[in-house]
Amino acid sequence: MKKKLCIGMVLMMLLFVAACGSSTDNTDDSRLSSETSSANTEESSEEKTEEKNNEESDEGQPEGLFSGEKTVEETDEKGSETGYEESTDLHLENRLFSIDMPESLKGKYTALVYDEAITVYEKLAYDKTKDDEFKLGIVFWIGACSDPEEYIYDEHYDLFGTLESASGKGYDMIISYPTDVEWDETSKESSDAWHEIDNAAEEITSSVKSTDGGTYEVKGEDTGALDDDPATVSELYRATIEKHIQAIEEGWSQDRLEDEKMSYIYEIIARNSKEDPLEKIGYLEYDINGDGVNELYIGEITKKDSGWSGVVYDMYTLVGRQVWHMFSGGDKDAWFLTDKGYINNEISGGAAYTEYAYYSLSLYSNIKNYAGGLKYDSDTDEANPWFSKGPGKNDTWEKISEKEYDEKNESYGPHKWLDYVPLADYRSNNPQ
Repeated sequence: MKKKLCIGMVLMMLLFVAACGSSTDNTDDSRLSSETSSANTEESSEEKTEEKNNEESDEGQPEGLFSGEKTVEETDEKGSETGYEESTDLHLENRLFSIDMPESLKGKYTALVYDEAITVYEKLAYDKTKDDEFKLGIVFWIGACSDPEEYIYDEHYDLFGTLESASGKGYDMIISYPTDVEWDETSKESSDAWHEIDNAAEEITSSVKSTDGGTYEVKGEDTGALDDDPATVSELYRATIEKHIQAIEEGWSQDRLEDEKMSYIYEIIARNSKEDPLEKIGYLEYDINGDGVNELYIGEITKKDSGWSGVVYDMYTLVGRQVWHMFSGGDKDAWFLTDKGYINNEISGGAAYTEYAYYSLSLYSNIKNYAGGLKYDSDTDEANPWFSKGPGKNDTWEKISEKEYDEKNESYGPHKWLDYVPLADYRSNNPQ
């Protein structure tokens, strides 16, 4: 479960407490979307892919997370001098959740309990530096975040559960760790205690409970649809599926669809379909990266052995309790899944140019990571039109042989068949 956080300074963790712990408990029903609609079809294929690759790797961190000169004291809702309560109890709780420390750790830690977060320190290092600007001894930080924007762009945070308060507001439960040495390097006792607490982190997070009458779920326990029951729908995805049905039934224009961050292709399918277009477009939930969270795919229902089988026109994922739009595709900018767990974007520029970009999806996240690409480009080199590109930001297209091209293509895996459930079935099973 554990990921080591590349922060380096305790101050950054404290500011994270301020970012996640200063929200008030008012239910927020807004939907978030992480990406814009499809690129203009008049763009060149190479320009579109370069823009996509930069978009996935350079996604900016929202202002306010670790920026500026804010301090915990300045953001404390109660207006107290510290904003936290110091405790060495085995049972630690704030207004939203509690954790239980193992009996074996008694006397080895000090916890700072905030309204919506708990920071655990190794006691000897903490006591030695508690009056300093930067306290030593921090082992981990556990907090409830109501807005994924506060952490989602930094892959080093680990989301281990979701919490719903008694009033119905949803929170993501996050744990983070420092990478710098945080124990007292002059004391073996301090080092041993720090590592003992660190090794107990998973046991401690498994003890989380709601303290205000709300509910807590471990990440992955409530995943929605099961792979062997594709017609089952996660409650959080229902509004998204119903929006697609509405768009098709009402005949939304291509511009309207793109404004709503949906694929323009639905208008074309509906216009050209001789049958109910809701029989031609379907949905499916499937967990592409094995984190226990099903993604939602909307695509065209085709024959299994067709070259277009498994095409995805819109993809969504859940971060905490919110739906995030991942991408929209079309006829010249198509998306597929592969049997090796990649998301494949195929960009066509005619018979002389086709590009394949491959991505992996970060765990519990809406971040697509560029994993590499292949390109057939006879306009550039008719005699040797095969190219490949690595995953690094500074990697460039390199010429390869046809055999190398085929081997690399095979390493990403073939298209995965998606047995879509027709939107018409959803409409029949869920009458308005």
